[in-house]
Amino acid sequence: MTATTTTPDLDAIRARLNAATAGPWAPDLDGYTVRAGSWPIAIVGTSLADLSVDYEDDEVVVEHTTRSQAADMDLITHAPEDIQALLTEIDRLTDALEQIDDVLATTRSAEAAEDIQSIVNYTIF
Repeated sequence: MTATTTTPDLDAIRARLNAATAGPWAPDLDGYTVRAGSWPIAIVGTSLADLSVDYEDDEVVVEHTTRSQAADMDLITHAPEDIQALLTEIDRLTDALEQIDDVLATTRSAEAAEDIQSIVNYTIF
């Protein structure tokens, strides 16, 4: 069986990232709500069935949370910046591959090896 690979639609990923609520995204003090600025955008680690409202104390009561709630919160709150960093790295690597193609098209193989090595060793960090 051969594995098939698909190329991600980077334009669609960028469009979804740009269409999402602007950040920064951060956990609320309650530990369950993800906020973008003052706007709540998600509740993490519990379901609606496990939420109730205590009207006397004016608070939401959480009856049950998942074991991965803290990790889920960390992943979700960092998603926009992580996705942007990955897209930036994809762009950098794509540019590097284009440079390598140019080097291979214009130089002899001995010279190309050194030029390609200098491109591969370049990092933006």
